[in-house]
Amino acid sequence: MSTTPDQFVVYDRDGRISFASHSLLQGLHMSAAEIMGKTFAELGFLPPEIIAQSERERKEVFRTGQP
Repeated sequence: MSTTPDQFVVYDRDGRISFASHSLLQGLHMSAAEIMGKTFAELGFLPPEIIAQSERERKEVFRTGQP
């Protein structure tokens, strides 16, 4: 997964980042250590409405087991 040009993250059930693609880290100009274990709300670079939508979608995926 480290060689894909796609930007993506993997979350745990609490919405904490457990993996971030290399291309996402480059795009954010951040290291893995800076974002691992944090939520997007804690990182503070997305608008609240996007964070809320993402939270709803994440909870639904964990509830149903369907992406």
